[in-house]
Amino acid sequence: MQRLFVLSLLLFASSPCSAAAGDVTLTAIPAALTPGMAFAVEVRIDSGAQLLGSYQFEVFWDPAKVTYVGIGCGASAMGCPIAINPMAASVVFNDIDTIGVGPGAALHVATINFMAAIGCAGDPGIIGSVLIVSEPSGVLIGGLGPRPMIPPVLSCPGITPTGLCGDCDNNGDTNILDALVAARAATGLAVIDPLLAGQCDVSPIRGDITTLDALLIAQFVVGLVVISCV
Repeated sequence: MQRLFVLSLLLFASSPCSAAAGDVTLTAIPAALTPGMAFAVEVRIDSGAQLLGSYQFEVFWDPAKVTYVGIGCGASAMGCPIAINPMAASVVFNDIDTIGVGPGAALHVATINFMAAIGCAGDPGIIGSVLIVSEPSGVLIGGLGPRPMIPPVLSCPGITPTGLCGDCDNNGDTNILDALVAARAATGLAVIDPLLAGQCDVSPIRGDITTLDALLIAQFVVGLVVISCV
């Protein structure tokens, strides 16, 4: 099963909630990602009118597609995140400050550094889930989790779609990983390049990628149905 940069965050801040408080954004991956290229993904938190006091997040990735290099301080970091139990495909980070930082709409708390094993055709499709955002006293900000984070986009100038129906990741083969990509896109956990959306939209109801597309691709892979993108 493909495991892609899944981030689970435990965040803490301080006082009443504003409309966007608690949102967590992952910045875009550099365009035209190439094998062996080092790249960074910034983690930014909207604390609204509150001070951010502490956070914890877990990252999962597919080691066949990227190599984890390390975690760096963000411009708004309380200190520097501490990596706990790093493994081949996951690591946990946390940081705490009794005074807090911010407030701000895009507090840069960490920078995660990776190296690409494959290029644009292997879009890592970073996704994430916010678990809790609260002030130090425990009052929740932004509601209970899990909530999807705002995912980044990998934009590949000059990308050429394979034209293969069901090939959501554009690697030239329709397989169960494409069903996973479609399911994540349908639930807002991944973003598919508009140039590739047509070959991932396989259900009779055209226009959006839904869980039905994911189901049909999975059934196609095991020979239960025939799919069409026209």
